[in-house]
Amino acid sequence: FRGHSVSASPWYIDGALTTLAVGPTPGEPVFELPGGEDVVIVIPEGVDEPLLDVSSLQETDGSFALEGDVEIIAPNGASLQLAEGTVVTPSEADWDGLFVPPTVVSLTTVSPAGEPESEIILAVKVGSDDVSFEVDPAARLLLPGAAKKNAKVGFIAPGGTFTAITTQCAADSQDAGNAVERDCFIVVGDDIVIWTKHFTTFAAYTQVLASSGADQEFPFVPLTAALAAAGIGLVVLGRRREA
Repeated sequence: FRGHSVSASPWYIDGALTTLAVGPTPGEPVFELPGGEDVVIVIPEGVDEPLLDVSSLQETDGSFALEGDVEIIAPNGASLQLAEGTVVTPSEADWDGLFVPPTVVSLTTVSPAGEPESEIILAVKVGSDDVSFEVDPAARLLLPGAAKKNAKVGFIAPGGTFTAITTQCAADSQDAGNAVERDCFIVVGDDIVIWTKHFTTFAAYTQVLASSGADQEFPFVPLTAALAAAGIGLVVLGRRREA
């Protein structure tokens, strides 16, 4: 597949042998999505730039449809869940069919509109660096540990524009995710779940506290002048010395 080695060594993770588990290896980071079955894709530590090859499922417009439920689990516990029948549509029909699964990326700060500069505690890329994707029905993205740090969430669109996700999901369910226009979030234990209808880079962030002022310098104002400015007189009491 386009000069890449593809790994598809299957095993089943349920007794009924209905859910197939596949995953890349450090030597074979590109793996083909099997068709016609529920699949759990586990990405182990040490796999640089994993890719999901969906070229065998592509239609002429570049879109692809899932023939079973798909869950992709990143090494840090971030996960993406897609329901059977989900259609993923790219912005460009001639994209190469190599889909980026949930992958942690290195980002440090972000500046949400109307908010102070904030620290990113987790950023997860899904889809592609060059192509945007719409997904129908909504997909479920889990950001592990984000709620434990009281984080907010948002996404970074191609080009670098950051948008905060402010809509809360009515529930952690497919129906609730489908009901929103684009994205919503919900706290699930220590994690934050984003239900989304597009793929890009998603981030959990916390606001950076303003300086406490301990290192700030202020002009010296004599006490008497300060009290006078406030309309307060200063009375000095003393003890009379005995002769």
